[in-house]
Amino acid sequence: MKRALSVLLMPAVILASVPTRAQAAGSDWSRVTAVKAGTQLFVTLACDKTSRPVYFVSASEDTLVVLDPNTIPASAMRFMLGVLDRHPEYLVKNRGEFLEDGFRLAPEGLFYRDTEIAERTDVVKTLQKTNIIEIIRPAKGASGTAVAGAVAGGIAGGLLLGMGALFSPCHGSCTGNVFTFFLMAAGVPIAAGFLTAQGTRRGPETLYHG
Repeated sequence: MKRALSVLLMPAVILASVPTRAQAAGSDWSRVTAVKAGTQLFVTLACDKTSRPVYFVSASEDTLVVLDPNTIPASAMRFMLGVLDRHPEYLVKNRGEFLEDGFRLAPEGLFYRDTEIAERTDVVKTLQKTNIIEIIRPAKGASGTAVAGAVAGGIAGGLLLGMGALFSPCHGSCTGNVFTFFLMAAGVPIAAGFLTAQGTRRGPETLYHG
């Protein structure tokens, strides 16, 4: 029984003892161009050297296009993120108009019910690579969907293993078999959920350091 418990808990103990650290910085700009649209980043510019939260739109060999949430209300930013998610062409190309829920994005600016909220260049910003000191992708929490799936699989697997132990020969006493059954039935899903949470969690990552 003790051996079964040790084997079951050993991976969780090992992973729990390993601290989450930021991944090493690099100067490979291709890591930036590979970022998914809508991803939050923290960008530090040479002109002010302050790390600011932005949302990735696109990147070329020498520029980075982002959404700046610091200049508009939260409701307007939700609209802009929706445009980025469903119609990124309106942000990448400075032409055409997009209207939704009273908001209007036009080449000249962002409007709400015909009242200008901000100029377009204040919201959709093109940053020169030469002016960028650092780009960091923030830490990511564990995936709830993946953890739930792992727990469900662990329940099925734990019950299967537990039933095998429960109906094994007792060798004088069945107490050990019963204990192993409950250990597997409860321990396997807990361990599966914990390990999956650790595996899907990501620390802050420095994508670029100029």
